[in-house]
Amino acid sequence: MMSQNFHRLPGGMLAKGAKISEMSAEILRFPEGFFWGTAASARGVEEDLEPLKSLGTNAHRLSIEWSRLEPDEGIWAKDAVEYYVRVMDFLKSNGIVPFVTLHHCTIPSWLAKSRGWESERAVEAFEGYVRRAVRSFGAHVQHWVTMNAPVLYAYRGYVAGSAPPGARSLRRALRVCRNLIRAHVRAYHAIHDEAEKLGLTAQVGLAKHFRIFDPLLKSSVWDGLAARMRDDFFNNFVLNSLHAGVMVFPFGFNRYVPEMERCFDFIGVNYYTRELIRFRPWRPLDLFGESIASATGIGSSLGYEIYPEGLRRVLESVARFGKPVYITENGVATDDADVRCRFIVSHLKQVYDVIQLGGDVRGYFHCSLVDGFGRQANASGHLYGRICAENGLPTEMVRQYSPQDLP
Repeated sequence: MMSQNFHRLPGGMLAKGAKISEMSAEILRFPEGFFWGTAASARGVEEDLEPLKSLGTNAHRLSIEWSRLEPDEGIWAKDAVEYYVRVMDFLKSNGIVPFVTLHHCTIPSWLAKSRGWESERAVEAFEGYVRRAVRSFGAHVQHWVTMNAPVLYAYRGYVAGSAPPGARSLRRALRVCRNLIRAHVRAYHAIHDEAEKLGLTAQVGLAKHFRIFDPLLKSSVWDGLAARMRDDFFNNFVLNSLHAGVMVFPFGFNRYVPEMERCFDFIGVNYYTRELIRFRPWRPLDLFGESIASATGIGSSLGYEIYPEGLRRVLESVARFGKPVYITENGVATDDADVRCRFIVSHLKQVYDVIQLGGDVRGYFHCSLVDGFGRQANASGHLYGRICAENGLPTEMVRQYSPQDLP
């Protein structure tokens, strides 16, 4: 059982004045029952999941492929079901709890040919797929993630044009967002309904992509406005809608939908970086802002700023919903094991501090298993394995990799 040593204020806010444990402790312990995991989709059970045995994790986030399970509409692929059952049996036999994501960026080709998520038909089709998935895998799964990063999915595919279908239309992106939110609601109730029929328990949430958006110039009102617009669009609108039961503008017209209210049991946080925003009135598709790379701090090989404080800021923000939180993705693109070690320790120190202040954070999934820790031992894999084994951060590890977090 998760220890209940949280100090939450009314309304889900954190106890800002609470005292964080002294760094003199040998181990900065996380709550009993904390989930230490990785995130990856296994292409092959043995070759991709074997590293989990040596890491000593007790959880793993994987995505199942809708197009693989339902290659043609209404056809449930037996071989795909058997494959995923083997994956889940492997996890169970090694004491690893699966967190299963039902939609992770891709859709079946038969649905794509019918306008994909722009069509309300997708909402109904997704519910059917979800119900069959619960019947097939419910005995193995308690924690379900309905979808991964719905707003980012819509933005990349329908505004930025960097993912299929490569469109540049805010109107189409908003339609996709509405349908994704509706699909989550239908899936949430479908999972609980099917689990109840099977006599099983289920926890249902979604993995929400978060970024910190700060104004490039703190003194600029316009930079601040552009940053707030991005913060609301990417970080706030979906959870606000699902919490209040209102499809908030611009996704909808602020109409109350009873079955939508408080429609998540937990919040999945995907966090990697922050953006500095400069106001650009001639760029409406970019929400009147331009992202400027930070000139401070080390970054990933993709050019992203490594900004651990952002994870703390996100966790403090989502505390207002009063729901358990799992960090469903957090990682860095780099071949430098030392950079990855610093990334892991500095971000986990932020998580530790939030928990000390009353945050109900119950798990951390490093992304990704294969790219981060590989099929062979490396320094960051050994470091993360020790953290998992200790259920906490050794203080000498913090001194070595994140000395700025010392008091």
